[in-house]
Amino acid sequence: MLSCKCRDVNPAGQDAVLNLLAVEFSETDAPSGVVTITFSGGPALRLEVECLEAELADLGPSWSTTACPVHALAEDGPPGKGSRQRA
Repeated sequence: MLSCKCRDVNPAGQDAVLNLLAVEFSETDAPSGVVTITFSGGPALRLEVECLEAELADLGPSWSTTACPVHALAEDGPPGKGSRQRA
């Protein structure tokens, strides 16, 4: 990793729970690029990397819920305005 930038993330808040929404990779000069990790509520990490090899695993407990959020796809605009939505 070449650099890490944080937005709305408190490094001292070790007990804070962040809910992962998205992981994006934007290639700059192959194989290097920028990894953006976005969490619900706005926090984000921006990692500049030389290359990327990744494995994701959910290590937390699972639970049942009756709510299921629906998010608009970025290129389609806000939900409810005729945009295509993901469930």
